[in-house]
Amino acid sequence: MNRLLRCKNKLYSFPRWSMGTRFAITLLLTLSASLSFAAGRTSFPVLMELVDTRALGLGGALLTENEWAGGTMLNPACAAGAERSISASYASHMIDMWSGRFTVSHLVKNRISIGGYITTFNYGTFDAAELNIGKTGATFHAAENAFVCYAAGKYNEQIALGGAIKYLWGTISSYNASGVAMDIGLTYDPNWHKIKLAAVLRNFGKQLTSYGKDIDPLPTEVALGSSLKLEHLPLTISGALMFANEGEGEWDLELLPGNPGLSFGLGGEFALPTKIDVKPMQLRIGYRSRSIDLRVGQNNDLLAGASCGVGIPYKAYTFEYTYATMGALGNIHRFGLSGTI
Repeated sequence: MNRLLRCKNKLYSFPRWSMGTRFAITLLLTLSASLSFAAGRTSFPVLMELVDTRALGLGGALLTENEWAGGTMLNPACAAGAERSISASYASHMIDMWSGRFTVSHLVKNRISIGGYITTFNYGTFDAAELNIGKTGATFHAAENAFVCYAAGKYNEQIALGGAIKYLWGTISSYNASGVAMDIGLTYDPNWHKIKLAAVLRNFGKQLTSYGKDIDPLPTEVALGSSLKLEHLPLTISGALMFANEGEGEWDLELLPGNPGLSFGLGGEFALPTKIDVKPMQLRIGYRSRSIDLRVGQNNDLLAGASCGVGIPYKAYTFEYTYATMGALGNIHRFGLSGTI
């Protein structure tokens, strides 16, 4: 029965929200309030790299999807309901830099999805040099890695929750850095016009050791997302706002796009029907506003941050490809493979 409220001789009616719905709204507000956290220069940029092929193709905007283990880097709640599966991706960047990711997931008693992934960004080989001397003839390597364990489950038909624990490790020549972080997020389906909502707190943690004397905070951010599946067209539109450390002290909501500051992502995924009992082929397009900072006045600057991709199903697997432009830093061709096992 509805609650009734009388005010100035008028009668107003409010629905009695379930405990789960109230919990979801409370967590959404709590994550938004996390924007008041202090921050400074950030470490481990590997945490900001979109190393999942589908996530890159959609501009990092799809936070609301469930049963998608690959989406745990965006929102750990995305893994809720994910079956036993694997996924991997690889991309070659400018010069000899490359990045990759390997993910595994398992569904326990049809309730909780658990798993983990390894992300690496290899910056390649550099010539060693000394101050006032120049190149020494020696070389050194640099790389950053994230080792992540996650768990996610559905609280009820509307709410899914997830969390992840991360261990971070980086090397520059003989110097090392480490850190720990966590993600916590939810997805919420209000059962209204095929709209879904999501919220996630990402990379909340601490750098344990650094390459030098200074200990910098991690690139902590809050992301709020929504998606809409159109009624008469096999198209899902997604969007996300990211509130993050702008790099010089306080949380700054005036930097748009900023790097990272306040930024946004947009994505669209079109599902093309194939054979019966076969997953549809997916065409994707996305945009990530953070890449505007890569514009340096060249002809290819206009498309910086744009991406497009495709997912082609074959039996229990999906072959994925995404093309993304980084303006003056060149283009990314990311390849991926995912499927159930």
